[in-house]
Amino acid sequence: MEEAYRAQGKSKDDVPVAQLRAECRAFAEHWLDVQREQFIRLGCLGDWARPYTTMAFAAEAQIVREFLKFAMNGALYQGSKPVMWSVVEKTRARRSRGGVRRAHLAHGVREISCKEKAEVHTT
Repeated sequence: MEEAYRAQGKSKDDVPVAQLRAECRAFAEHWLDVQREQFIRLGCLGDWARPYTTMAFAAEAQIVREFLKFAMNGALYQGSKPVMWSVVEKTRARRSRGGVRRAHLAHGVREISCKEKAEVHTT
């Protein structure tokens, strides 16, 4: 959307927030439709009438409910950098300076060459 605004000589900051969100939602829905058609064409099975998307209002509401659980139990804090968290792997990843990813596991530390230079910690 930002590219479209720049092409018109506008900034996204010049557009009302509600309008920007509606346009972004329409843009995302278009690409979801394109992907759905391609998956169906490839023969992939799925609940194509009711796909899970994080932009679905029910999903957004659940995300907010879970976020509030963190806030209410005191686990929410503001740091200087985002912390990427994997619920499945029970890890947090953060950038490191070294070009090596360190996987801190319950039984020790392994170093792995990594293009993305991430450090992974388990809790």
